[in-house]
Amino acid sequence: MSRFVRRRLLLPVVLLVLAACGVSATTGAGGSCANLHLDASPGTQSAGPVSVATDHTTYSRRPEIHVTLTNTLSTSIFAPNHFANCTIFDLQQLVKGKWQPPKEPLAHCALASPTVMIEIKPGTTYTATIKIGSPRAPGFEAGTYRLAFSYSSTRTPTDAQGTAVNSQNLTIADCGALPVQTQTVTHGTPRLKTPIPVTPVLGTAEPSQ
Repeated sequence: MSRFVRRRLLLPVVLLVLAACGVSATTGAGGSCANLHLDASPGTQSAGPVSVATDHTTYSRRPEIHVTLTNTLSTSIFAPNHFANCTIFDLQQLVKGKWQPPKEPLAHCALASPTVMIEIKPGTTYTATIKIGSPRAPGFEAGTYRLAFSYSSTRTPTDAQGTAVNSQNLTIADCGALPVQTQTVTHGTPRLKTPIPVTPVLGTAEPSQ
């Protein structure tokens, strides 16, 4: 049997052994963001008397989205602060043509946090930073996102639907995520281990001996 054939037969055996040891498939970090020049991407600005602006259009999978809301109305507006990172902004992801909460709820507000109605007075701004709350989370899924919020003219919440305002669409590029840690079992004791890449060995077919 040739050396090349032996290598081809050995590879599935190696994969089975790794699977039996608890090494699982991982989500890649998407590589470096350096070539994408995300810091140079322009900001966004929505239209209307109550507008939402972001510092960039494109972010990494572990973003820090600096957002500013400006109220040019002649009256105050009010919005609850129990959304992404306990701000008034709800981070939404576009999935199959529909806006919904991100698949990874990494910027959620803790359930025990009290909800406060934030007042944005006429002619003033409200600023916030939307980011991943956990230092160990790999990152959001790459895709299209937006920031949404709804405001009312009174401080007391009512059953009536408020006025909805959305940011322009934002892009999260497939880069900048943390490596995924997988669980490996050694002698019956689980431990975290960085996954070992398995690379097929290619060679030149040799005649059988």
